Amino acid sequence: MSGSHLILTLGRSGSNYLVDAINQSPEALNYGEVLGSWTLTRRVYDQLGAMSDPRRYLDRFYDAPSRYYLGQVMHAALRLKNGRRPSPKPRGEVRTIGTKDFAFTYRELGLERYPAEREGMRVIGLRRRNLVKRYVSGAVMKRTGVAAVTDGETLEVGRITVDPDAFMRGLSIYQSELDLLDEMLNAVPEPRRLVFDYEDVFASSDEVERAVAAMFAFLDLPPAPHVARHQKITTTPLCRLITNFDELRERVSATPYEEMLLAD
Repeated sequence: MSGSHLILTLGRSGSNYLVDAINQSPEALNYGEVLGSWTLTRRVYDQLGAMSDPRRYLDRFYDAPSRYYLGQVMHAALRLKNGRRPSPKPRGEVRTIGTKDFAFTYRELGLERYPAEREGMRVIGLRRRNLVKRYVSGAVMKRTGVAAVTDGETLEVGRITVDPDAFMRGLSIYQSELDLLDEMLNAVPEPRRLVFDYEDVFASSDEVERAVAAMFAFLDLPPAPHVARHQKITTTPLCRLITNFDELRERVSATPYEEMLLAD
């Protein structure tokens, strides 16, 4: 029987990179997001009435062969639509099956204790300490309509203007989400959790490689090369990206957010 894992994270924190790295292993599968109401997976199962029991809905991704093979069909159809060949994985060869979701979606469904209570589940936490950069990344995503950039693609972002009041409200929300993530991760027994910070993992290509190697070891997967297929949607310094940077700096002056705004 395959083991189970979860990437528990926040939005705009680099989790797609970790999912992609896991899925490049022939012995692992991660479905990505399955709880968010905006996802295709959740919309399909909503239509089937599967969300009447959220805990059972989630259990079946890890335990039910029928759910696994339906996921393989959906994945193959998506790859064909994008002009790529399907790459099915026989369930008997998969050592670990996982999902990736945000802490706040667990709370919305009353599942905050699920990662701690599911026996044997390995939980990979991915935090992002710099809430300012997380907010700006979300603003860029909304402006461009692009959530992720794959290797070889370019994205023309231009400069953005950030509403100061929405900015401050957003930072408060993001702080509460980070607190919730930490609370959920701390509830998971230490042998079953591995926690990364975005700022450490994505500091350099070497750090990325170290993090992926640690993640594979944690999941009892043999070492395997992976191709870096995801990149940041923008690397422009905030002082050049944001038209009203000075206005934002004035709003966060003498708060912990000022250091985040000025960070490299």
